[in-house]
Amino acid sequence: MAETLSGTVLGYVVVDWNQVVDWNQASGQPDVDTAGMYLDRESAGADAVERRADTDRRGRKERHTVAAVIEIEED
Repeated sequence: MAETLSGTVLGYVVVDWNQVVDWNQASGQPDVDTAGMYLDRESAGADAVERRADTDRRGRKERHTVAAVIEIEED
């Protein structure tokens, strides 16, 4: 996993990855699983909960987690 970076948090996204192999079950790589970026953590979290429920209903193994989008300051 990447190191923690510091910078301005621009927003939040829901990331989709497979719990078993750490990658999306269909494509083989992690994917941003939202139509856009959320401005607050709570809205992104609510979307992730809905997506987890849908994934469970379909019997898939993806995990939906919230990730911060951080502007990385260039030196």
